[in-house]
Amino acid sequence: MTPIHFTKYLLKMMKPSPADPMIIHANCVEVHGVGILLLGPAGSGKSETTLALLDRGHCFIADDSVKIIAKNKAVYAHAYVINQAIHISGIGLINLNNLLLNKNFKDSTRIDLCINLHPEANHESKLDETSQTILLDHTLIKIDFYHCQQRNLALLIETAAKCFISEKKEYNPAVL
Repeated sequence: MTPIHFTKYLLKMMKPSPADPMIIHANCVEVHGVGILLLGPAGSGKSETTLALLDRGHCFIADDSVKIIAKNKAVYAHAYVINQAIHISGIGLINLNNLLLNKNFKDSTRIDLCINLHPEANHESKLDETSQTILLDHTLIKIDFYHCQQRNLALLIETAAKCFISEKKEYNPAVL
């Protein structure tokens, strides 16, 4: 059983109340004002993708442990363990205050998109082929990106955020 399938199984078994906070293994960033939850197994590139997005000027919320809270008809992400630090495999724990010139940090953000990172290459993902996921009784848009190590995930996630913003304005950028 893969880590993602195991997490889904545990979530079904635990059946948390929408009022109860949930702690999940994920990263969270805000890209163009869109809250994005990065999910995937260990080694899928969540922290490296987060670091690339921070380097592009986007906002850091959390690395590795995200506290999810439902309130006001939305789902919010908060840092759970360490704020303003990120763990990069092979390098270790990095204090982002010492690394980044643009110190763009927030304590929380509304989650608008869930992006699953899959290291395997057996699927082709497209931004217009989205699905949905349920988090604390709230339906969220989910995008799966496959073969992560050989893709520019920061660019793909920025594009997904821009598409989300456009669709909120009832403009579909995928249609000519």
